[in-house]
Amino acid sequence: MFITDAEFLGILGRFAEAGFIIAIFLDMIRFLRIVFDSGKIAVFISDFFSSALIIVILMFLSIEWGGGRPRLLFFFSAAFGMLIYFYTVGIVTKIIAKAFNKLFMKLKRRIAYYIYSPIKSFFRLVKQKTNSFFVYLRQKTKNYVKKTDFGLKKHTDMLYNNKIGKLYSNGGEERNVVKAKVRKKA
Repeated sequence: MFITDAEFLGILGRFAEAGFIIAIFLDMIRFLRIVFDSGKIAVFISDFFSSALIIVILMFLSIEWGGGRPRLLFFFSAAFGMLIYFYTVGIVTKIIAKAFNKLFMKLKRRIAYYIYSPIKSFFRLVKQKTNSFFVYLRQKTKNYVKKTDFGLKKHTDMLYNNKIGKLYSNGGEERNVVKAKVRKKA
């Protein structure tokens, strides 16, 4: 199939338009990322899937408009359309996205202040009351244990089977005398 120069330039123009439209799609994704301040993993996932979608779209357009033969010049033309968008309209949308990000962050801080702050103070109060209750309970149990801490015997402890010395009986035999050692309670 033979393509004239005019048709080829028309195809390049259509690819530039397609690149411009794809850049609008990418700019919407970038707008959402800037406004909602997404993390690195979310940026990676959105970039990966948007790049895969762009490659598939450009391949189908290349097969459709290019007569079944994808050419590198078609992809360069789409990239040129994207560059035109990003350096004209993209700059303005980035400024608008940053303004929305500031507004969204202020709104998020206000919501956090009016909702999170009372909840935080409530839980702080609950923690304080439970701690004071358990301190009171611990003090009462210590006092109760002190009052009930008494031995079963009402006298001092006696330790038996301490060999003190040897005494001789009348018969001359030797025997051990056991005396009680008294230990007083402190």
